Amino acid sequence: MKKNIFTLLTFLLLVVIPSFGQEAKVKDMHHAVNDSTAELKENEHVDLNGEKGGLIKVYINSNKVTFKNSYIFETKKHAEGEYWVFMAKGASNLSIYADGFLPLDINFRDYNCSVQPLATYILTIDLPDSGKDGKADSKQFFSLTVVPANASVTIDGKPQQLTNGALNVQLSKGRHTYKVEAKGYSTKTDNVVIGDNKQIRNVTLEAVYGKLKIDFQPEDALVLIDDVKKVGTGVLAIEKIPIGEHKVVIRKKGYKSFEKTVVIPQNKEAVVNVKLQDLSPLVLNVRGLPLKMIPIEGGTFIMGNTKTQDSDAEDDEQPAHQVTLSEYMIGETEVTLGLWKLIMGTIPTKEYRKETNQAIDNVGWDDCQKFIQKLNDLTGMDFRLPTEAEWEFAARGGIWSEGKKYAGDMNPEMVGYCAGYISRVSIVGSKKPNELGLYDMTGNVREWCQDWYGPYGSEPQTNPKGPETGSSHVARGGGWVDYPIQCRNTKRFSDGARWNIAQGFRLVLPRIIQQSEVQPGLRMPNGQLEVNIMPKGATVYVDGKKVGVTPGVFKDIVAGKHKVFVSMEGYKTVSEDVEVPINSFARLKGELRPGAPVISKETPPEPVKESFTANGVTFRMVRVEGGMFIRGATDEMEADGNNEPSHDVTLDGFMIGETEVTQKLWRAVMGTNPSHFKGDDLPVENITWFECWDFIDKLDKLTGKDFSLPTEAEWEFAARGGKYSRYTPYSGGTELEEVGWYWGNSGDQPMSGEFNKKASKKNNNTTHPVAQKKPNELGLYDMAGNVWEWCYDWFRVYDDISLKNPVGGKSGFFRIYRGGSWRSEHKACFTVHRYCNRPNLKFDNLGFRLVLRK
Repeated sequence: MKKNIFTLLTFLLLVVIPSFGQEAKVKDMHHAVNDSTAELKENEHVDLNGEKGGLIKVYINSNKVTFKNSYIFETKKHAEGEYWVFMAKGASNLSIYADGFLPLDINFRDYNCSVQPLATYILTIDLPDSGKDGKADSKQFFSLTVVPANASVTIDGKPQQLTNGALNVQLSKGRHTYKVEAKGYSTKTDNVVIGDNKQIRNVTLEAVYGKLKIDFQPEDALVLIDDVKKVGTGVLAIEKIPIGEHKVVIRKKGYKSFEKTVVIPQNKEAVVNVKLQDLSPLVLNVRGLPLKMIPIEGGTFIMGNTKTQDSDAEDDEQPAHQVTLSEYMIGETEVTLGLWKLIMGTIPTKEYRKETNQAIDNVGWDDCQKFIQKLNDLTGMDFRLPTEAEWEFAARGGIWSEGKKYAGDMNPEMVGYCAGYISRVSIVGSKKPNELGLYDMTGNVREWCQDWYGPYGSEPQTNPKGPETGSSHVARGGGWVDYPIQCRNTKRFSDGARWNIAQGFRLVLPRIIQQSEVQPGLRMPNGQLEVNIMPKGATVYVDGKKVGVTPGVFKDIVAGKHKVFVSMEGYKTVSEDVEVPINSFARLKGELRPGAPVISKETPPEPVKESFTANGVTFRMVRVEGGMFIRGATDEMEADGNNEPSHDVTLDGFMIGETEVTQKLWRAVMGTNPSHFKGDDLPVENITWFECWDFIDKLDKLTGKDFSLPTEAEWEFAARGGKYSRYTPYSGGTELEEVGWYWGNSGDQPMSGEFNKKASKKNNNTTHPVAQKKPNELGLYDMAGNVWEWCYDWFRVYDDISLKNPVGGKSGFFRIYRGGSWRSEHKACFTVHRYCNRPNLKFDNLGFRLVLRK
């Protein structure tokens, strides 16, 4: 009996051991640094302590695999032979059970790995050629890496899913055909024979080009190709542009935008001819009182809590969501006391209501509806209150939005009357307008909207009108009783009160109406404007439209207030608010002041540079000759309020860093490296204004010199190229791609549109080694983009006066920094763009460069 049992056990072992005695082996395990799969929101896994985990991508040639470890959140089969194992932070072990093979216990630390938050790891497992049934395995891995990363791939006609331009897939043994194609590139088709070993291929597609010519009017319009700004004056010729479809947009304020998809043929030229249609404000005559409506082109924007609101946003401003609006018109100002009294016959009782041009307040939503009905009966128009989406789109600046926190500026005092600045309702239009020329959408009075108040949804919407019912209507913009935090573009009010001491409104028309469409009785009477400003031949603009040259008399100007500009090369522009009377003349006399930018005709000499050494690290300073320049927005850059008025500044000579301070130099002086992005030749960042001075103090002791942060004036003079300035928009050129690292080019792939944190992270946007781009006229690098640069000055508003060696305000809350950064949009990289913040703050895109004065 015992002999029979022994014989049976021996037989079973001989049968079972060959099947289960085969061992799987780890071929490779590593941290996939450039793989952002684990960072995607849909792949996040969080433990009970709120810690985010990571992802192990396991490649194993088996259809039946089990993974075991107490740190596993989730396991799923992603593709044939590819499994995704989501594990908690700190996990370092994983057991793999493949059908027909012995269990495999893996210690990640043997491969210098342990799971870190939002990190992706690649684990490749080798299995012997025979499986459970002893038959040869009929599949093997094929790995393909393609450039550009957004190319599409098919294998044997079947579309494949790529991750960051990489593909790992199991194919049956034998011959297969793969095709790689992308817009603007030649298609690549090839064969691969799958045998016993993994096949690896790298494919780089060749770009194929054509030409594009755009003739456009007016000649100073903005041209965007695939959302990238292009420079031309009436004609733009691009000799080399990838074939295929490209979006062409041509815009100018006061004109209807042009947008078209243009197909570029291979080795041929596509031609676009465009004359933009005039899109002027509408001025109505309401019983002798002018009512001005501003056209708003339709567009798509993100409504609600976007990045500019920071931590000030409230719960009802979320979630941010996409909204698309049709065109409409909105009041240039809030409805005034004068217009209210004209239509209603009375005004709400308040002692301080004396000025016709004060915003009406103390009115409820129902009161507004009664006013609008009477106004429509009188004019035959179709006025109404704005929807909440229309209000916010207009406040943000519509398609011309510059991403401000308030309507037209980051500083509420520049654009509105809020609590702390004033103690009563104010005259409309007396602060700076926003990008669309709209006044007082920050503060003065809260503005009723048409919508009932309700929560936001997350789905994209077109022309939303809010909930169908509710207990209160929405009001926006804040009033003179509200502090700035309550006057932001996205702040919502819903207190349900019938009226409020600071509650008013503005009007909307549901479509854009041309002045010629208005019936004669609603047309404002005309006046004339005589401009006699010397020298002769200066260009005259009325409300942004060119009307002629000096001297001249310009007829058929609508009676009322207008903004008049007179400009000429070599002179400072004159800007005046002019009231044109009915059937009479308004006159401007005077003379333009010399002093506009003088473009240097000299060839810049070789930069004079001097080397310094601190603890073995050498850095160079560039000598800047003293001189006079025009500081602030000049003709080559659009003014934004903070950088105007332009004014003369005279500076003594100084030396400034050839590059931003590098991490190598910082570490040599300080012994530490606080930077978020690490690398010797990368600019140091993530430092406060105060820490810059700690560094400078130690550097002075090492070198015996007296280094400093540059004043804002020194920084801008150097960025412009000093006395050799060409007055280009960016430091060193007209094309930001050539001179700086910014949101559009600082990652793996080109980016466009507004900065997006999630897209930036996925695209690996980052700082770059200094001095890799083209220098400016003085041989200075990276004064456009890479990292913002701290300056010495407190922030202060510019004055139109000549200055010598200015150092900003004597005190303040915010210190200046300049130049833009790796995650900035193009306007932030203008040489004149100003930004400021509290000096105790630090960011991964903020560093500095040094100055040494005589």
